[in-house]
Amino acid sequence: MKTDIVRGSTIEDTHHRILHRSRNLRGLLDHTRRSPVTHYRLTRGPQTEAMLRVLYADGLTGKAAFASFAVAARWVRQRVAFAGAEILP
Repeated sequence: MKTDIVRGSTIEDTHHRILHRSRNLRGLLDHTRRSPVTHYRLTRGPQTEAMLRVLYADGLTGKAAFASFAVAARWVRQRVAFAGAEILP
């Protein structure tokens, strides 16, 4: 299994150790309740997929893969927790 492929969502520490893994996006939202989102980056894959990287105030990082960039962008736009966060290039 490749380490750069994320299935569901993960929360990692600064040393890239996975602290929490979930099969859906619930893990990202649950951690948002504990620590606010400060920055996020949404990157487009080579086809239509997308990767979301979230930086939290406590220094942890969340990652999630989406099959569609449009779905990922809509999901981020609909989350109040991401409203005040800075978008990373």
